[in-house]
Amino acid sequence: MISSMRFTFDMLLVAVGLFYLLVLPAECCQCPNATREQRYCNSDFSLIGMPVGKFLSDDRVSMVHVIRVRMLNHLPASESPRYVELESPVNVTECGVQLETGQEYVFNALFRPEVNEIRGRITKCSWNEKWALVPNFIKFPLLGDSIICPPLLPPADMYTPVDPVNYPI
Repeated sequence: MISSMRFTFDMLLVAVGLFYLLVLPAECCQCPNATREQRYCNSDFSLIGMPVGKFLSDDRVSMVHVIRVRMLNHLPASESPRYVELESPVNVTECGVQLETGQEYVFNALFRPEVNEIRGRITKCSWNEKWALVPNFIKFPLLGDSIICPPLLPPADMYTPVDPVNYPI
């Protein structure tokens, strides 16, 4: 009796382990490894602000977070909007972001040109971090607008194509 219960328990453990190894990674959000600076450089704008509310988008696939802005792209508070909307997928497996109301964050987002209001798009793959957790060696360059991004590459037609047959390896 005990050996059959042990066998059943062992099989259950194996099944749960296989589920976590095979099924969950295929359905979870996968982000490339990138530093905060790289995520900053891959965004359209940066802001420091606090979530004050949220609502479901009209198409019901995104959560729209309403953010009270403290600093937007290094503009003084008098020149930046008081509030922005940051849209994120509702589903966590699609890299949706869960934010705590009342906590200050640094956000780096992409513009949503198809939306008329000031709205950006964020995911778990962008840099969205509680401001209190950002190390000072990153805070100071961010606040001073001195994070150095690599220059953009010139258009592809500026490069001379390489002949793979005659190119020595």
